[in-house]
Amino acid sequence: MGLIDEFNEKLKALVDEDSFDWQRIVFSTPEIEESISKLREKVIIPEELAAFFLKYGAFKSNGFGDAWQTVQLFSVQELIDIPLGIVDFIDYYWGGRPEFADYFSSEEITQLNQHYKIFGLKYVDDNVHDYWFFDRYEKFGNLPFDQDDCEPAMDILKELLISSNLTLSLEELLNAQFESILEEL
Repeated sequence: MGLIDEFNEKLKALVDEDSFDWQRIVFSTPEIEESISKLREKVIIPEELAAFFLKYGAFKSNGFGDAWQTVQLFSVQELIDIPLGIVDFIDYYWGGRPEFADYFSSEEITQLNQHYKIFGLKYVDDNVHDYWFFDRYEKFGNLPFDQDDCEPAMDILKELLISSNLTLSLEELLNAQFESILEEL
């Protein structure tokens, strides 16, 4: 994909060879219709994301989780196997986030989980992850979550309870995420 190839080229010009090996983004194999259909049994996914999976597949940085400023777009099978609701996923990914119960009622958590689904993330550092999600209107957004100061994330989620203010396409979201990595490096 041009966007990822462009990121890898900019990255290569910016960092040394060892860092490039950790940060560069690689694709898995493209998905097949059968896999997408199986995912759609679990969740309604945006057409743009389905088309991306069929054409390119999932991707991740070589050093995802072991290096800061790395990314992962989960494979279709991973999305089938993990909770996708925005609150449920963050709770699952961190091994428990009791703060959600301090900020939201169980009904609000259910509403957030129903309306917003995680499909990937940027590993900013050991305390901060930036979650990529979509809404039922097929728009995309991201949620920075700092485990040591989760109030800003909770404020964003409170706004999303009132109305989905997402406006990004998948390409716009990915481009913004990749540019933020290059700026940090």
